[in-house]
Amino acid sequence: MPGRAFRNLVGKCLVEMYMRAETRTMFDVLQAFMKVAGDFKAPADRDGSKIAALSCVGDVMAVFSANVMSFMAEIVTVTLKTTKSSNSTLLRYQALVVLEKSLLTGKRAITDATMKDISKQCRNYLTDKALPVQCAAANVIIVMYSTMMSLDTADQLTRCTLAQLVGHLLASTQVERAVPVPELAQKAKKDQENADDDAITPSQAAEVKKAQLSPTEMLLLLSNPFNKPHQPHKIHVGIFDFYAALFTHLGPGWVKTNFSLVIGHLMNEIVSLPRNSMTRYETLSVRMLVGILLRDLIGVRMLSEQGQIGAIQELANSYLKWWPAMMPGQVAPPSPVLVMVLREVAGLLQQLGNAPPPVQDALSEPLVTILAHPSHTIRVTGSWALCCFCYSTPLQLPKTILLLMDKLQRDLTMINTPWSLHKASFRVLGHAYGLA
Repeated sequence: MPGRAFRNLVGKCLVEMYMRAETRTMFDVLQAFMKVAGDFKAPADRDGSKIAALSCVGDVMAVFSANVMSFMAEIVTVTLKTTKSSNSTLLRYQALVVLEKSLLTGKRAITDATMKDISKQCRNYLTDKALPVQCAAANVIIVMYSTMMSLDTADQLTRCTLAQLVGHLLASTQVERAVPVPELAQKAKKDQENADDDAITPSQAAEVKKAQLSPTEMLLLLSNPFNKPHQPHKIHVGIFDFYAALFTHLGPGWVKTNFSLVIGHLMNEIVSLPRNSMTRYETLSVRMLVGILLRDLIGVRMLSEQGQIGAIQELANSYLKWWPAMMPGQVAPPSPVLVMVLREVAGLLQQLGNAPPPVQDALSEPLVTILAHPSHTIRVTGSWALCCFCYSTPLQLPKTILLLMDKLQRDLTMINTPWSLHKASFRVLGHAYGLA
């Protein structure tokens, strides 16, 4: 039987071939694959060929299903019948995967009666004994019923209900479950006569606990729809309701443990993307949504005092200290990210009241350095964060004032010279904001 790596390579070759060349032979190729997959009278030893054929059909249909809509009815019939009648778990799983890939862009070619049949059978497979079949059936149901699309017309009550559903489903992917891992054990040969009987023992299953999705994969399921072009504002708001419901279901312990991953996901996958800051309205909208999630939910409701200290250290070490980029290979954080980080640092400082020594060590230098940023928004936000820092650590106030006055006097002296750089005016404004 062709292995998974071989099947995937063949499928990729077919996709690349039809993307770069003519697709006139695609119909005949798919028909040949479906003839192999739909041979229900074939013996059980032909299951490997069926799996390979279905794998290739799935790879092609995931890209070109809109071009061969006439195959959808046959694919649905063959995959559902295979899942129902076959004894091979791998074959049943592969049949549902093909169905999922075909439905991604080709479900509009399926009648309502067929959709009801698919939904009914997949709901039954959610309680199947084979765990891979359960996962594949769940993915088919997700493709059939897109929760994101219903957000555009949903009111607040409906949006909250959908958020609870999505949050519960995504949180369940982080529960560690025992997964059987087959291992082949080879026994030593006792003698030459019974070597054939004792060479290899049957497979023994060793249970390993593993979550269904990694935290990064789980969060990408929400950020990918958010970053689609031309999404209405209602869908953006609904997706952040999903984020809030997800973090609420996962609990404060999970959020505290994975705070660096959560903040990195929000900054890298949402805030820093140019697509989300093409207009001022989009920039302010993303800033408001991410700010509500970080400040009102995570910062206020979930982080303990120790968690707040750790969050400030994470924000300072991962973002604030990386501006400006000193080394040739370093990249400074983009302006939208720095604005969000400074606002969250200011909020955390207000929560703490008195900043402990670890917070003072993490923020004393970066908050002064950030005042020289060329962006007006960052200079103003940095000044506010510095004000919150000095309010929480009064002993640092004289030192900070003297440092800012020294920098301001030096910048004023430099700005009056003919060879002064344009950046000097930015530094003057930033240090003046900090003193004010």
